[in-house]
Amino acid sequence: MIMTFDVEADAAFVYLDGRVPPGGAPRSEICNLEIEGGAVILLFSPDDRLVGLEVLGASRVIAPDVLAKAERT
Repeated sequence: MIMTFDVEADAAFVYLDGRVPPGGAPRSEICNLEIEGGAVILLFSPDDRLVGLEVLGASRVIAPDVLAKAERT
């Protein structure tokens, strides 16, 4: 598992099985969660396997000590 964090966009990406190559997640679905100031988007491979998560508003949703360990992009 790899986590990256874009500070300017306040978005984190969690890759479940290595980085997702361009076109490697042709389908995405936003989770129906009530997160104030944030959102979670599920990323699916062409064969409908969950390959990653995108977290918008990451600094409000993910614990600071977890984000501190993420690779900065």
